[in-house]
Amino acid sequence: MEVYSAAEGRIVSLDDVADPVFSGRMAGDGIGVFPDSDLICSPIEGVVYMLFPTKHAIGIRGDDDTDILIHIGIDTVELEGKPFIAKVKEGDQVKIEDPLMQVDFKAIQDAGYDITTLLLVTNKKVEVMKKSGYVETGEYVLEIL
Repeated sequence: MEVYSAAEGRIVSLDDVADPVFSGRMAGDGIGVFPDSDLICSPIEGVVYMLFPTKHAIGIRGDDDTDILIHIGIDTVELEGKPFIAKVKEGDQVKIEDPLMQVDFKAIQDAGYDITTLLLVTNKKVEVMKKSGYVETGEYVLEIL
């Protein structure tokens, strides 16, 4: 199964993410993206199985039971959902590039938070297909092994 980028921007290696849970791959393997756009989109076809009340993280389960976590920013749970507008709810079926979340990344940065957005596979091994450079929303970045 292929996983596509949920955001447009510069790829950030998980090794360089300023949070030991993510850099240590304790929440899963994948990539980070330093976003250039305020829209987060679905990286796979599946069902939204989790939308945190603070809207900083979304879980999508693919048809093959692959679980994807999109974590928007570092420590943004502390913002209590203010810079996020959900475009989906739990139970929604999504396709690749369907809008999931509108995010005011400027407000997040102005509040002193890192906007690096993580795209993680939480329950399977992955191969990172694009490790650096710029990525477009919907561009192939991960392969499920």
